[in-house]
Amino acid sequence: MLSLWLGDPCDAAGNTLPQDTVPMPHHNTSNSDWSPFKDQSQFLLADFLFRKNQMSASDIDYLMQLWALDMAKHDNSSPFAGHDELYQTLDSIKVGDAPWKCLSVNSQGASDANAPSWKEQEYQVWYHDPDTLIQNMLDNPDFKDQFDIAPYIQTDKTGKRWWTNFMSGNFSWRHSVSSA
Repeated sequence: MLSLWLGDPCDAAGNTLPQDTVPMPHHNTSNSDWSPFKDQSQFLLADFLFRKNQMSASDIDYLMQLWALDMAKHDNSSPFAGHDELYQTLDSIKVGDAPWKCLSVNSQGASDANAPSWKEQEYQVWYHDPDTLIQNMLDNPDFKDQFDIAPYIQTDKTGKRWWTNFMSGNFSWRHSVSSA
């Protein structure tokens, strides 16, 4: 699996290929297919609200109410009814889908009578399988020039370590240096 992280070419089964192997052509879907969104403008709005601006659910609802109020003059509506519709549309995206998984956790061991109430409760942790997410990212040609595949150490002007993403972490650095 380490060969994948270091960028060695491999086939769909993970078998290492010669260094000069040409990648298989990627077949893009039509540029007019914005599903599950109605059109490009709805997609761009969702991207802006959810990813770029990270707008709160209540602010999304307020914005959509204002938008609907204005669009009612033209017998039209807002792009989304509110944050619920936006989130449901985002969740229905099928490209590179990674199913949700749930893990239940609680505090193990004996707790004394003065222990806080949160220690006595069970919590659910919802997550996507990291292996599936990473595989989807590596399979997606849209990430071609936007994903660091080489481990690195980054520092600021004073020499203090700057942690920015997975490949700037100790795990990646240690594994690449130790495997070399």
